[in-house]
Amino acid sequence: HNTATCGLHIHVNRSAFGQNKEEQEEMVGRIVFFVEKHWNELVKFSRRTPQNLNRWAAKYASISDTTKETYKKAKDKRLGRYVAINLENYHTVEFRLFRGTLRYSTFVAVLQLVHEICRFAIQMSDGAMEEMSWSDFVTRIPNDKKALIDY
Repeated sequence: HNTATCGLHIHVNRSAFGQNKEEQEEMVGRIVFFVEKHWNELVKFSRRTPQNLNRWAAKYASISDTTKETYKKAKDKRLGRYVAINLENYHTVEFRLFRGTLRYSTFVAVLQLVHEICRFAIQMSDGAMEEMSWSDFVTRIPNDKKALIDY
């Protein structure tokens, strides 16, 4: 649980975000925007040190006012795979933020967090995602995500 030697990387199939590349890109753009916008909160949740994040799961540091502009800047940076949301994989989006763990409750909380971020990206418009605060996000987490809520 407290190791510094591994990360917990979650891959989400791009097909979960739509039937075609355009739909998928729109949803992935919302994910990148969400992570960039709520970086400080997610860093706390990740359990990684700032140095560890910078090496293995860096921030794009390209936040803009809109999801589309943030995503465009992130894609243009071409930082490779060592970023919080790795876009290099053809079939998946990789969440690289999290420190490794053997603790079941932490593992499930991470899976639930990724699920909720993806769910919001699919269900919300760009404008709604841009306006959503961290507390809005937290209050909208369903009660059945007990591990995430408890964490």
